[in-house]
Amino acid sequence: MDKKNLAFTLAEVLITLGIIGVVAALTMPALIANYKKQEMVTRLKKTYNTLSNAVRRAEADYGDYAEWDVAGDIGERAYFDKYWKPYLVIMKECTTWTQCGYKADAPWSNADGTQITAAAVRGVGFVTPDGAYVNVRAFSGTSTAPSPLIMLDLNGPKPPNVLGRDYFQLNRNANGTITPQDIYSKKIIEDGWQIKDNYPIKI
Repeated sequence: MDKKNLAFTLAEVLITLGIIGVVAALTMPALIANYKKQEMVTRLKKTYNTLSNAVRRAEADYGDYAEWDVAGDIGERAYFDKYWKPYLVIMKECTTWTQCGYKADAPWSNADGTQITAAAVRGVGFVTPDGAYVNVRAFSGTSTAPSPLIMLDLNGPKPPNVLGRDYFQLNRNANGTITPQDIYSKKIIEDGWQIKDNYPIKI
């Protein structure tokens, strides 16, 4: 057999490369989107479990969550230092948004672009080793009433800072169990820690 017949022509090579390029252009956006979804879910689940485990470990030392001191009685800072801080790995604490790298007093928005109001930092904010920002609130508004809210930004001040994409809100139930407050974290958990096609917003 003539060896010349075994070689590809330049035209054949270019056609093959063109086909590969078209296939890559069609599949890469989906692969990137799936990667982003999986990364977001993994980070949410990790932080969710970390916070849940912190409550359980504190209960081992101080008894049932329902029997803990009221933050309004001992102070929000003392409450956090006693029941939360010893059971978490904290890289940095923040008393203002800017101390954690945010550029505004209300850094988050809803999916439609409307701002999520946060006139002042309440609770204790901190940054985790993987860069997530967490704020554990113990007061409701300006009163001393207990608040179950936990604010979670998976990548800290980095964009998009949008509810359901990198920002989520969790609750602490009367028994200390961490549960989702917003529809997005609730959907992810109900779907078995997945972002399915019917997720409320596009990722």
